[in-house]
Amino acid sequence: MLCVDGFPSPIKVKERTNAAVELFLATKNNMYIDAILQKQNEVMDNIESTAWTMCRLSDNIKNMPFLKAFEMKIHEYAEHLREELTANPFGIHYSMQVWGIGWNVLWSMVEHFFLIKAYPGLFPPDDLYNALQFVLGRHPGSDLTFISGVGSHPPIPAFGFNRSDYAYIPGGVYSGTATILPDFPELKSDHPFLWQQSEYIISGAAAYIFCVLAADKLLND
Repeated sequence: MLCVDGFPSPIKVKERTNAAVELFLATKNNMYIDAILQKQNEVMDNIESTAWTMCRLSDNIKNMPFLKAFEMKIHEYAEHLREELTANPFGIHYSMQVWGIGWNVLWSMVEHFFLIKAYPGLFPPDDLYNALQFVLGRHPGSDLTFISGVGSHPPIPAFGFNRSDYAYIPGGVYSGTATILPDFPELKSDHPFLWQQSEYIISGAAAYIFCVLAADKLLND
């Protein structure tokens, strides 16, 4: 895994922390909590990557200095995130790139759901609702939904294993609006095989299903 100047990358810290959390939740073996405590500085320095999984474990940690540091960092992260999410009219993580960001928006909310559950006062459920509204048509370029078979303007056809027959897979998820150089978000829905916009992938559909179920839970619990 990549490192920078001798420090582990955020991806490595995120995956290692999440692995320890999952192993503790599965086994209840405190050795995995001890492993996290030994990496306290890494966890705190990469709070944007670790907060979502650590909040599932915090009730099982008895180390008060660690918990106080985590609470401070989680409040700082919530404030930073609020600034980021209010920087655009859609209330989402929006990054300008050639590839569509529909999957990224959904994936970020899969993790974010655990923060909403643990800290509803810091991480409002509207963040997740905004992500779903984005992929269902509230986005730049058009009002086309990114979910085939869902909404008033579903993306048909799409670029999947059915790419040559101008059909579609119900529930397939577009990556969606891309940034056409130099800096204009556009959705070329009349060019169905512009694949960086209209491709289906399984994990995109899985993230959409997760977010729909998560929204239903937040609205009805």
